[in-house]
Amino acid sequence: AGGPRLVLCNQRKCGGVQIEYIFTRKPSMFGTRMTALRLFFTNAGTSPVKSLSMRPLPGEHGQSVHAFSEMAFIPPGATAEAPLNVDFADRTSPVKFEIVVERTTERGPERAVYPVTLAAPYGELLRPVAMAESVFQAQADKMQGLMECQASFAGTPGGLQGEPLAQWIHQAVLGCAHLQPLLPAADGTLRWAGESVSQGAATLVRVQPARRTVLVSSDNLVANSELAEAIAERIQKGPQPQTA
Repeated sequence: AGGPRLVLCNQRKCGGVQIEYIFTRKPSMFGTRMTALRLFFTNAGTSPVKSLSMRPLPGEHGQSVHAFSEMAFIPPGATAEAPLNVDFADRTSPVKFEIVVERTTERGPERAVYPVTLAAPYGELLRPVAMAESVFQAQADKMQGLMECQASFAGTPGGLQGEPLAQWIHQAVLGCAHLQPLLPAADGTLRWAGESVSQGAATLVRVQPARRTVLVSSDNLVANSELAEAIAERIQKGPQPQTA
């Protein structure tokens, strides 16, 4: 399942339409290179939205966006949903498109165009891959050195130890990246594997609870650092108390 809704464009900047999105972590119907998202459009204005559509803009570095179909009539206070499929080309740089909103007001029809940019963290540009022990180790051996990035977390969050700590680390890693959990190594190292959606490049994550380290391996050097730091930060933060 996808994560929490994120704000793409707030109602003040998009003419009374609040736009949110999630990464669904499901296959895209438009091909294996595409990342599937879902958009949510809430009409926070006082007049109906007659129609809402999007216009993709030329992509960079091979990136592309598959536009959703035009939506008709969103009354005030209502929310409409639409799929969005993006080929990020394994890059965390944003894609750009425009949202076109037409309203029916007391003054007559109004039409406005709002520019939008959407970036993906590297963890959402991955898909899970099951790996045998020998395959995982072979991939890890190939990516030693410059293709690895390590981050550390200080202490154990909330005093967790043993299995509760391992369970929390598992949640934290999957919260940051769409990966396949593997069996722990003999030394207690927790492991996950995946590949990039666009290029199919292997990405490995290893966490050593005793040493309080996170190790990310892939051929995307910038993404390795970002993902390792994000995972370490989430582990360190610890489980958050449930709100009523």
